Amino acid sequence: SGQVSDINGMLPVPGVMDLHGQVNGDIGKGSTAILTASAHVKDGSLGSKQRPELGGIKKIEMKGDANIDLTKRTASHVRINKFIVQTASSAIDCSGKLSNIFTHPAFDARVEADINFNRLSQDLLLEDSMQMGGMIEADLSGNGFVDGSITGDYGKIAASGKLDIDDVIFRHPK
Repeated sequence: SGQVSDINGMLPVPGVMDLHGQVNGDIGKGSTAILTASAHVKDGSLGSKQRPELGGIKKIEMKGDANIDLTKRTASHVRINKFIVQTASSAIDCSGKLSNIFTHPAFDARVEADINFNRLSQDLLLEDSMQMGGMIEADLSGNGFVDGSITGDYGKIAASGKLDIDDVIFRHPK
């Protein structure tokens, strides 16, 4: 558990961050291990020390875990139970899971987003040469097997929702 502050000139980051990890087994040539990890960020935010009048990121929340079994005796997965980021003008809320990573990878995910890049570029401290604009609204969910998306067998994938993209641009000439 801990708190992160003053990274690259940012203001202190309020909130709580819990990170846990464990490795079971030997690591090295010819050895395999089981890696487990979890992360939880609650009540986080992030602003700019250089320009505190900018809105910055008002809310950051994340909760997830992973189990990677290199021995392949148990099913491996990466799961994001919750990932939320909000600024004064934009928000994204998503979750998902990638399961059976080493055998028959499957995914199950959802995303809700309302991103106003015109305003977001004013909320965040960007380099002068960076430019972004436009809007994205999304309410999507999907599940299926990864091999279906690789081979083009889209019958193994179910997706639904709406996605509106309007005049989105990103420019960074450097």
